[in-house]
Amino acid sequence: MDGELVGSFGYSLTTYTEIETGAVGQTWVPGFAFSAAVRRELSDGQPLHVLRLAAVRASSPVDTAVAGIALDLAATGAARVAVAASDELGLLPQAYAQASAFLGLGFGDLPSALRFPFSELRAASLAAADVKLAGTLGARTPVGRRTPVQPAPRGDDRRGSHAALRHGAVGWTTEGQFGTTSAAAEAGMEQGFRLSTLGGLLPFAVRLGVAVPLQGEFRPAVYVDVSL
Repeated sequence: MDGELVGSFGYSLTTYTEIETGAVGQTWVPGFAFSAAVRRELSDGQPLHVLRLAAVRASSPVDTAVAGIALDLAATGAARVAVAASDELGLLPQAYAQASAFLGLGFGDLPSALRFPFSELRAASLAAADVKLAGTLGARTPVGRRTPVQPAPRGDDRRGSHAALRHGAVGWTTEGQFGTTSAAAEAGMEQGFRLSTLGGLLPFAVRLGVAVPLQGEFRPAVYVDVSL
């Protein structure tokens, strides 16, 4: 039983930044979040201890850019680093273009638990790899016209958005595989909801979508994601 025990212990620190909203008083939003954690997980049935250090720049009502970097150090001596960023640009009233990018690099003999998965792909599939390069392009139309800094109501709240997305990714393990590994690409539509129930005590998000691969056999995939 001890060999199957998994868990983590960590510490996080969030800094806040004052923003101008045009309203009376001061408004503060999260700026950067720094975290350190020690995890014990299973990799191919064997316990693996990992130290993770991460820093994330949060978005705000006046700046939609998000960026983050994470470093994982395994007790085996292997390591990986991941860098991600995303932003959106207003095209028309209630219409936004979105873009995101991800780069992950592995060093040493990565355990299977530290190889990068391609979970953003729904219709296409790629095996987890030591090196990952992925990106997303999309357009989003919010449902509803609440202002970004308007306080949430006391009762239940529902907000949503429509999005058209295109994902692309490629991964490889050795330098010799670069340029020879097949890339995966897909396109799809997604409907997202942010819900708050019990007077705001239980917020969660739901995403409903369909994706189709842009290569190979035409096999649409329907998915539902729920997150707290």
